[in-house]
Amino acid sequence: MSPPSFIPSNILLDGNWIAGFVSADGSFGVSLHKTTLSSVGYYVKPKFEISQHKRDLAVFHRIQSVIGGTSTIIGEFNDCHRLQYHKRSILLTIVIPFFSQYPLHGTKALDFKDFTTILMLIDSGAHLTLEGIDRIRTIISGMNSTRLIES
Repeated sequence: MSPPSFIPSNILLDGNWIAGFVSADGSFGVSLHKTTLSSVGYYVKPKFEISQHKRDLAVFHRIQSVIGGTSTIIGEFNDCHRLQYHKRSILLTIVIPFFSQYPLHGTKALDFKDFTTILMLIDSGAHLTLEGIDRIRTIISGMNSTRLIES
């Protein structure tokens, strides 16, 4: 007997459903990269991404249609794919407002808050100073898997 075939729904996903999905399988990350092209020696690379098995690519397309903006789907090994938003203007004008309207929960909400703070620092030009880079580095050091949770 063959497994049942998956037929994706055409129903528009609810923003709260997407927030819950991202709370489980998404991440808000920021990385610092050394470069000789910047006067401070670093460039800051923020990104929001969701990882899923390739069989769930239809979900990525449905999420893209609700959030909007320009994003990229990247295929990887072990049949895992990532939906990424990394363009600063899209993060500032689409991704941050979306998750401000549809709040995340748990530690992902804290990562989103830090991510938003870093994007605001970048938008203000703070990333072009050593003090700004140090502040961004400090925020990054407490995000995602390095976040310490008080019990």
